[in-house]
Amino acid sequence: MNAESNILAVDTATEACSAALLSRGKVYQRFAVAPRQHHSLIFDMCGAVLDEANVNIAELDGLVYGRGPGSFTGVRIVASMIQGLAYVHDLPVVAISNLQTVALQALEQSQETQVLVAMDARMQEIYYGYYQKEGDLVSALADDGIVAADKLIVPDTFNGIGAGTAWPLYQQSLKKVLAKRLKKWYAPILPTAAAMLRLAMPRFATNDTLLATDVLPVYLRHPVFTG
Repeated sequence: MNAESNILAVDTATEACSAALLSRGKVYQRFAVAPRQHHSLIFDMCGAVLDEANVNIAELDGLVYGRGPGSFTGVRIVASMIQGLAYVHDLPVVAISNLQTVALQALEQSQETQVLVAMDARMQEIYYGYYQKEGDLVSALADDGIVAADKLIVPDTFNGIGAGTAWPLYQQSLKKVLAKRLKKWYAPILPTAAAMLRLAMPRFATNDTLLATDVLPVYLRHPVFTG
């Protein structure tokens, strides 16, 4: 990748739906909070950023997607879309954790260096991840996980802020578990494709990319089907 590269990032894993294009050093983006409308919006969003940058889809050099965790349907939509594009155009792909993306956005709003990201996972559970600032980006302190809010295990070394959609729903449980280790909570923060682009660029630089066959969603929980 170089300064003239065209990289498209897409995310539909949460209530938010977004697309961002890095083209010749400039970022073009679309973002909307639109639950259950992702499938009808995301293709138009991608078309809009490509048109704004005057870039043809055949001119793309790489793809980025929010791998999850998040909505089962939303994660499937984006993984299927990116896998298809990667196959057809033979493009390298970078998968970015949605929790890591929220971590980056939250720490940019704070002077702190550590963040717990907790997103609503339904069924009285949360998706969670602990992250630490590393230069202009963030790195995971442990693997992302899923747990009941009152069963969250806090690393001994954690002392920072919180972010994510779980706080309004599980505030009492999280306060009890985190106690004085939590300095402030930024909620709700939803991931953006533009932030995913920033996290993906170092991976492209080191060729830490996926083939189309390896583009998969990350659920953390097995899908539960009802009806």
